[in-house]
Amino acid sequence: MGPTIVALAAVWLAVVAGIVALGFTIRSERRLRARRPRWEPEPPLVAALLIAPDTVASTAVATVVLDLATRGFLDIAAGPSGARHGFDALVRWTGQPADSALRPHEQAVLDAVARRTAAGPLPPEALFVEMEPTTARWRDAVVKDAVRSAERHRPPYRRRLRRLTLAGLALSLSIAILGGLWSAQRWTRPSEATDYTINSAFEAWFFTFVWVVLIALAVLFPLHSRVSNEDTRRREESWRQVEDDLRADPELHAATPAEAGRLGARLAYAAAMGLAPRAVTPFTLQDLPPTMAWSAHGDVPRLLVIEAPADPPPASTDEEVVGPVLRSGHDGAGVPWIALDEGRSDRTWARPLEQLSEPAPARDSLLRLVRRPGSVRWSAVVLAAAGERRVLGTPPRPADLVTLADLERLFPGARIESVPGATPATHLSRMREGGRPRAGVLVTVWSDRTARASLRMAPHRRLQLPGEVYLVRRRRVLVVTEQVGVAVDITGRRITDRRAKLDSLAWAVSARLGVAVGNPPLP
Repeated sequence: MGPTIVALAAVWLAVVAGIVALGFTIRSERRLRARRPRWEPEPPLVAALLIAPDTVASTAVATVVLDLATRGFLDIAAGPSGARHGFDALVRWTGQPADSALRPHEQAVLDAVARRTAAGPLPPEALFVEMEPTTARWRDAVVKDAVRSAERHRPPYRRRLRRLTLAGLALSLSIAILGGLWSAQRWTRPSEATDYTINSAFEAWFFTFVWVVLIALAVLFPLHSRVSNEDTRRREESWRQVEDDLRADPELHAATPAEAGRLGARLAYAAAMGLAPRAVTPFTLQDLPPTMAWSAHGDVPRLLVIEAPADPPPASTDEEVVGPVLRSGHDGAGVPWIALDEGRSDRTWARPLEQLSEPAPARDSLLRLVRRPGSVRWSAVVLAAAGERRVLGTPPRPADLVTLADLERLFPGARIESVPGATPATHLSRMREGGRPRAGVLVTVWSDRTARASLRMAPHRRLQLPGEVYLVRRRRVLVVTEQVGVAVDITGRRITDRRAKLDSLAWAVSARLGVAVGNPPLP
């Protein structure tokens, strides 16, 4: 056992020497970069959080869009000259499939842009309106995840330091255990047992173990902290030099989003650090009033005004209107309405409906509205569902599939609490009334194979809903697609209309997974 301990101690000393050598390497690189600046291989928001943390909240969304454009996921082109609404740039998804390197906040931004520009390019100010549950909360979630991702980012030297430190801790633990056993084997009973003598083999093992661990920690932790701080200073100095270089470029200060293709990554980094205000301002997030909506249909994007007649007259003849959905909702009296882009002008009408389906037709779905003579309200028929499929190769987040707006509609008056799941694949929402829990909605995302395997272990039946939807044990609906399966459970004993609520959530999940409403019916 002695030679083994000596060999492990030699390896431990080699690891400590590796940490020391890494510290000297970082320090020498600091001196070298003081004479020859070089960009770090880090995302723009990581650099901004390091040297300009106060700008991250206001520039995060614009930085992600510009960075995605630099990486080929989005295309930002100059707007047409003489456009009526005076926008300088048009943004659209290029169709490039996403990879697993995208972080959650980048996935959220790319999904939003892909959905909004499915019918055509839009100006930056039209990309992030009408977000769920609200534009402000969506932006806060994106910024929060961007900051968390930047804080967890480990550059190459930091990753190497972490591996060496973990190796040193593992070796220290092994040496402590073996050293304790070696001490226990060599222990001899003292002639007289006192409080200051080692009176058992276990005490010999214990004291040796504790002393070895304390010595190892006293060496490794201060060394790790010193090298880590040295690397942080090196990165800060490097990015300060890059910031000075970007600040000295007047072209970046006046650049617009349309110049992302020409300026490349420099514009994204300048935007993240607050040095390109004209490239950030168009992406300022704000909600549109319910009387306005952007449309990407036609040659030029348009900002339409939605008018709502106070007392619409009944139809005198058969009337029919066809167009993509712009907005829908309910008026003060609870009457459902919908507005279509009829392509005639920059104005459209909020037409009252006989009934609004649950969930409501998605934006850009092609609808036909029909009104019979003597009728005030319209009947809606979906001709083509909007393509709300995700553009990512990674599974969707459960919180994006069942939104706060869905739950507020199904549980009116209840106080809704969002509880993160035990894993990223689950999300729980609790509904409370009068301070007492009333119901819970649990959303779980599986692979399609796992979802189908779960069906074999529980009684189920297929529902007459779009796509492949199953009712499992009367408390769960399971939506299965080619890539994923999503289970939605409604828990609670006193749930009224549980089946109707499950059907409504299944429709919402199916639409957000890209299931076409026109799926063939069951035989």
